[in-house]
Amino acid sequence: MEPKPIAKLATGLAAGLFTVLLATAPAGAQQVTGVPGSPSATTTIDGKQLPPPHTKFGGVINETYQNSKPYWPPRVVPPIAREPEVFAGYTAYTDHEIGRVIQEVQDEGKLDNTLIIYIVGDNGTSAEGTLYGTYNQLTAYNGILKAPEALQLLHYEEWGSEKTYPHDKANANAPSKRDTQYFEMVGNRGIYHDGWMANTTPPSPSWELGTGKLAAVAGRTVFTYTGENAGIPPGNAPSILDKDYTITADVTIPKEGAEGMIVTLGGRFGGYALYLQRGKPVFVYNLLDLERFRWEGGVGGEDWLGSSLKAGKHTIVFDFKYDGPGPGKGGTGVLSVDGRELARKTIEHTIPLLMTADETFDIGIDLRSPVVDSYQVPFRFNGTINKLTFKLGPEQLTAQDKEQQENWRRTETNREAREAREARAHGKARVLRGRPVSIGRPLPALH
Repeated sequence: MEPKPIAKLATGLAAGLFTVLLATAPAGAQQVTGVPGSPSATTTIDGKQLPPPHTKFGGVINETYQNSKPYWPPRVVPPIAREPEVFAGYTAYTDHEIGRVIQEVQDEGKLDNTLIIYIVGDNGTSAEGTLYGTYNQLTAYNGILKAPEALQLLHYEEWGSEKTYPHDKANANAPSKRDTQYFEMVGNRGIYHDGWMANTTPPSPSWELGTGKLAAVAGRTVFTYTGENAGIPPGNAPSILDKDYTITADVTIPKEGAEGMIVTLGGRFGGYALYLQRGKPVFVYNLLDLERFRWEGGVGGEDWLGSSLKAGKHTIVFDFKYDGPGPGKGGTGVLSVDGRELARKTIEHTIPLLMTADETFDIGIDLRSPVVDSYQVPFRFNGTINKLTFKLGPEQLTAQDKEQQENWRRTETNREAREAREARAHGKARVLRGRPVSIGRPLPALH
């Protein structure tokens, strides 16, 4: 069978990333418990098989069920017990919240005249996690479908926290951290305030059906910004995937010194950040939370002392030369200040397809999760960003690579448009009155 385009795009990336990890991972064989062919039979896997090992049918099929023998293939048991534990917590929490909704309907005396359709799933048990689970769904979006058990175990203790995509609520009785929050996804909008939720779907603008990029970013190779500018969607930001690029920041450092974010895209699960830490310029590239690469002054760079920038105007440049053609290739990055090289580093791989799905492009601040744990959000820059410029080279992809990427994007666009149409068919603003609860029509999932 021909591999899917997304898998073909990142075959080299996945192979290179995990060669060493696979070599060092324990080579535990699969274990089968219970009577083979019985409903209680299970198979514990070592985390490196995808798809599961083929199980030969051991039953008998005749014309009648009396003369047939049933056979159940062993249930697959994840290698990390923490995974089903987190899912069990998620299920229990969801059940509790649905119970609150039903209780509210009953308290209003409307339960006997209400039809309740309960659907849970999609992003709860999404395909991105495969049969073995994943701490980061962006790896699947970039064609990496089988992280070794050794790598998964590095996230064992934090599985279910905000540091992994599968997460659970640590304290169901804890008060909310927000009073008001606005939501928007695939054209659907909602607002939450102090336990109340209202949501609606606006009419579809005529341009939503298009499959290409909007003119705001299509074909542009130079992007220029000034001052703080946060919350820009990734689709409206300069894309540094699969190409050469240069980021130039003209900044002014106050006399007391400066620290904070200059520009970032993405966060904990993939992205990049250019910032000052204790006055020192730093650039970090987060390869899907698999590995992070850091450029800064100090040992390994020309600036051995890694001194802080003095007060006044400075030009910070990060220049990256991509080793294409082809997706997910590596390259060499150089960090410099005022024409003086601070650090040079070559990396074997970069993100081929999707850097982030749920974070934004931020200048002068970091609104969401940090790209690396050495700083804490929002990490607002206390100097002045006089000018920030992105200069992009052409995509270094073959015609076949571009066709595969376009097919994948078209598939995603069509799916999102279909979900939006289905949502609009049911969309009216609704608010449940009575005891404060969060309730509303579910919004389409973003994959």
